Amino acid sequence: MSTTDLESEAPAPQTSSMRGSGRRFGDSVFSYLSIGSGILIFLTLAAVAIFLTTES
Repeated sequence: MSTTDLESEAPAPQTSSMRGSGRRFGDSVFSYLSIGSGILIFLTLAAVAIFLTTES
């Protein structure tokens, strides 16, 4: 089993290098999603704060 593990570890860097561009693209998409969700949460909290200050 150790020889099989060594053989399976040899192609792993090649697949990871091929997936590198995909991971970069995925990371950029997730970063944009996180920025968008952060802005959405910030605007929601700001709207609640404005509503509470004008209500009282």
